[in-house]
Amino acid sequence: MIFSVLVMVAYFVLFFFSAFFLWLSPLMTENLLAFNILATVYFYLGARHEERSLKEEFGQEYEDYKESVPMFLPRLWCPSK
Repeated sequence: MIFSVLVMVAYFVLFFFSAFFLWLSPLMTENLLAFNILATVYFYLGARHEERSLKEEFGQEYEDYKESVPMFLPRLWCPSK
């Protein structure tokens, strides 16, 4: 339970960092656009790599967990069981 909360908080912070501080800049230069694209791809690929590592370590238990939580944005409600 604590792990799931910490992971979702980390992804939430990364998402808002990339969305607000990278993409919503009032002055978008070509260099900044290139950096934003690369940083966004890096965040996404890093999350996919972490998922693969966790699947190898925890197997089906992680697959069940992954089905019950979103990838980046946390739910503000508890899913019904």
